[in-house]
Parts: sequence; C-alpha cells; structure tokens
Amino acid sequence: MSESLKILIVGAGPAGLSLAMHLKHMGIDAKVIDQKSGLTEQSGGVFLQGQSLISLGYSMAENISKHAHPITSGALLTKSKKLFSFDLTELPGQFFAPMTISQNKLEAELLSELERQGLSVFWNHELTEISQDEDKVSVVIKNQQSEADEFDYVIGADGSESTVRQQTGFEVVQTGDPGEWVSANIKLQTANLDSSKVQISMHDGQLTGLFPMDARGRFRIVRNSNSGNHSKADYWAKALSEFGVVEFPEVISSYRYTFEEKHSPELRQDRVLLIGDAAHTHSPIGGQGMNLGLLESANLAWKLAMVANGADDDLLDTYSEERSRVAIASFSKANMAFRIVVAKNSIVRKLRDIFLSSSKVLAPVRDFLAASLRGEDERYPAGGINREFFDSVQVDDHRELPENRDVDNFFKGISAGAQFSVHNDRLNSLVDDKFFTAFLFDGRNKTEDGKQRLLQTYEYLNAQLMTRAYIFSEREEGFSNLENFILDPNMYLHNQLYASMESVYIVRPDNHIGFRSAPVDLPALEQWWDDLLSGETE
Repeated sequence: MSESLKILIVGAGPAGLSLAMHLKHMGIDAKVIDQKSGLTEQSGGVFLQGQSLISLGYSMAENISKHAHPITSGALLTKSKKLFSFDLTELPGQFFAPMTISQNKLEAELLSELERQGLSVFWNHELTEISQDEDKVSVVIKNQQSEADEFDYVIGADGSESTVRQQTGFEVVQTGDPGEWVSANIKLQTANLDSSKVQISMHDGQLTGLFPMDARGRFRIVRNSNSGNHSKADYWAKALSEFGVVEFPEVISSYRYTFEEKHSPELRQDRVLLIGDAAHTHSPIGGQGMNLGLLESANLAWKLAMVANGADDDLLDTYSEERSRVAIASFSKANMAFRIVVAKNSIVRKLRDIFLSSSKVLAPVRDFLAASLRGEDERYPAGGINREFFDSVQVDDHRELPENRDVDNFFKGISAGAQFSVHNDRLNSLVDDKFFTAFLFDGRNKTEDGKQRLLQTYEYLNAQLMTRAYIFSEREEGFSNLENFILDPNMYLHNQLYASMESVYIVRPDNHIGFRSAPVDLPALEQWWDDLLSGETE
C-alpha cells in the first residue's frame, strides 16, 4: 500500500465508492465518509452506459452485468405515436450494452468489493469545515463529536448540494431550472412492452421516460411534473397511456424532487477535486449523472495513484481538463434536448413534431439521441497526454488517411483518447484498472529489427510503475520465453485492433488509449511517459 498520499473522499454514492475501489486496487486506502447512516433504499439513477460499466474494470463489469438488465434500443414518441426508434448497441468497440440497474444495487456491489478488499465506509460522518494551503487540506468531521484532520487531497463526491464545493469556492454555472420531477418504480401485469427498449414521450410540455428494469414487468418511470399524487396508480396510468399502455400499475415506490441544472467549469482547486453530482447535475431523462460520476472516478483514480508513486502533481490538472470537457458537452446536449422536448407552445410543438418526422432530419436527430444515451462524448482529444504516431510523426485529430492497406488499418483502430473495448473476451480481460496495459503486435511483415523493437519496448514498459505489457505474435520464435507472450495464430487478436502492421497500444487504467504508434516508436513512447510523470500536457 502507498503511504505517500492521505486522501479523503466525501460521499459514498456511486462516484465516491468507485473512486475508493479504483484507488484500493492500486494500493491506496482512501478514507470514505458519508453523513448517511448507510446505503439508502432510494434507487436514484438507473441507466448505465456500456462505457461507464467498462470503466469499473472488466471483472467488476462482468459481475455487475449479472445484476443488471440489458437495453438494446430506444424510441421517441408523441401522443402515443412513435416518431422513430434508435439502436443503442451499434457503438464501434463497445463490449457491454447499456443496462438498467438501480443505483442502490450498484452501490451495494461497489461497497461489497471495497469490503472484500478490507476497506469500510465511515457512515454518520459529516464534513462541516474545509480549508487548504499549499501543503494540505484541513477538515473538520462531525460524528458523535467534531474532530479536525488533515489530508493531502480531498475529493468532493457529496452530491448536488456539495459542502466541499461550496466551502472551497468552486464556480458554479446554472444553465436552467427544469423544476420538479416525479419518479416511480412500477410493475405492470398485462402490458406488451419491449423490455429491452427505453422509451421517451413528449406530450403537452411534459417529458416522460420509461426504463425497463427486468423482463418481468418492472419499470422505472420519470417525468417532469409539479402536480398530482404520484403515489397513486391512476396518476401513473395516465402517464403510461402516452406509451399505449392501458393499465393501472402497481406502484412499488415513488417520490418527488427538485433540482437545478448546474455545473462547475473547473473540477480542481489545488488539493480539492470534484466528481459526480458535486460537479454537475443534469436532467434525469438523459441518464448522465451516475454515468459521468463513474467515468470521472476512473479518470481521477489513476492520476492520484501516479502522484502517490512520484509523478508531478500537475498531472491532476488533466483530470479537470479531460472530464470538464466531456461533462460540459453532455450538459449542453441534454439541456438542448430538454428544451426542445418540453416546449409548451402548441405551435412550437407542432412544428417540432413535423421537424422530427421529416425524413431529412430523422437520421441526424435519431443519431443524436442514440449517441447521447450511448455516451459517445466519452473520448478525449488526441494530443497532450493522449498521443499517437505513425512512422514517427505525431497524429492529431485532423488527419488524412493514406491510401495503403496497412496504414489505413492503423487509422481504423481505436485512436488515442478513445475508450478501449473490443468484442473479444481475451483482450478485454487483460485490461485492468490497476495498470497501464500495453499491447505490442508484430504485424504481418515481420523483421528482425521489428522483433528487437518489440523486445526493447516490452522490457522498458514492464520496468515502469503501474504498467504491464504483452507481446502478440503468430510465431513463437524469440518470444516464447516471455512471461506475457500471447501466441496469436492467424492474427485474430491483431485484427481486433486492425494491427496488420507492427504497432503498440497502451490502455490507461481508465480504459482510454493513452498512446499508440505504428511501427513501435520507443523514443516517442519514452517521451510520452516522461511527460506523464512530469505532468507535462503540451
């Protein structure tokens, strides 16, 4: 266990628990506190994007998927008429489909993993004061009595009314106020509804979302509303009629809540950082809140672990740079979609429905909704700490594809900054939230120089902290004595990443590609690694 950093995580929701889990996997015992007395029965968010699931690590994702319900498609309706459907699985490289799982079930799985690793949450502990200087963060934590303590870093994962955010003075931008919402967990007996489809209805200025929770008639239904008795079956029967359902549902639980759309443009102030709802709150229809928090925890964890192992503190700046960009893009899309959908003017609504039904705009609108629910904003720009090289030339986001089969194949592969996931159990299972995982491929046109490059790079990478490298070849000669050699007859694993030529892919612990090159470019890789350790992002 690293003793070099003392970290406090305030809040034991999905973001805080997953951050603690990642850190624990990397040998860091963070202290997690929450003012609640334990895990809540209130289910919170339910929609889990494939990218978010993968960010928890392949083995954890497999475990959680056993408790979740897969979603393969979505539909937008108005006045019980379906405007269009869209697919939620056709994301290149995505291994796990989107799923629904109650937030409290997800939290229970994360907490169980922490407890298996010997880490407990300090319940009934409330952060009441926080301040920082150049060397430390000072806090006061109230349990049965108030106690002062000091930490190297404090992470605010304490929800939309975050004490950490408010007392530290993070800027907050408020973009809108969707008002009051109601939500219920219901069970239907006779309705013939597709249990693999998310449905969203627009009607009279109201937005209603219907999320299947299993194949046995259980659904989560959410709508913006400030009137009516949401605990009664007839209230939800009226809402369900928008989906062509004629039935009085069994209302298992329901609640009303109010929130503001807001976000913090910067997620770091020196030794204090924000994740999850403490950093941003969204309309519940977009299903973004829980997902963004999980992805942020994966991003932040490995950077804190690198700092704990000697990397420069400036590396933490990239957390705010990468994640605020994704969150703000997601925020803008969700806000725009919400405004369009809940338009109250009848003329505007009619024009909207005509517009959405037009064959000229159907595809882009459908693709927009599908991309938002799949989480396709979940990529970082090439450059900075995400670099790729072709023939020793650094490639940025603006490139022209050369007319050559092998070169073209390289550019079909997963680019630097994108999330790694392929439709192959073997490769996915090698990626771990404890390590940078390097895949070294020798390609079709093998040379002795290429073999030596692979061997030198393999040796270099396996000597670095938090790094594990593998060599893939269709031949055993020269590699069979290596601990992490994988024989790849017929180059099947090569082809998963379009590695028809000698190349290297390095997957960050948060499942994003940090570096790739073709052929293997050890000097460029060494420079990238040195820049990571020094916090150099240019």
